[in-house]
Amino acid sequence: MRAVLLIICVLVTSCCVFAQQDDNKTKKKQETKAALQHLKLYPAQATTYTNVYVDFDQPTDFTITILGSPLNDERKWELKAKTSYQQKLDVTQLPDGTYTIMLVGGGIQEKAQFSIKR
Repeated sequence: MRAVLLIICVLVTSCCVFAQQDDNKTKKKQETKAALQHLKLYPAQATTYTNVYVDFDQPTDFTITILGSPLNDERKWELKAKTSYQQKLDVTQLPDGTYTIMLVGGGIQEKAQFSIKR
């Protein structure tokens, strides 16, 4: 009887350990996916333009916003069902300074900054 109880305890313990390992692998995959950067800017220090790149795994509705400052108005683009997007953003009309672009969509909200220095 003791041997049977010991075997049952070992089996239950090993099942719990394997279930925990699978749960940890799933969490790591989700964290890695969440850590992916969907919004990229190049160059980060612009004089005449900066490129805005957006990349999702699946078609997603999203909004790109250049946050406003006291000197300029907020600018916004709403895009429907896109997996990727690229735009060359003309910054010649903006004064020198640091600007923030915000991406909202697909359950994420990311910010990236670029600066203008002439």
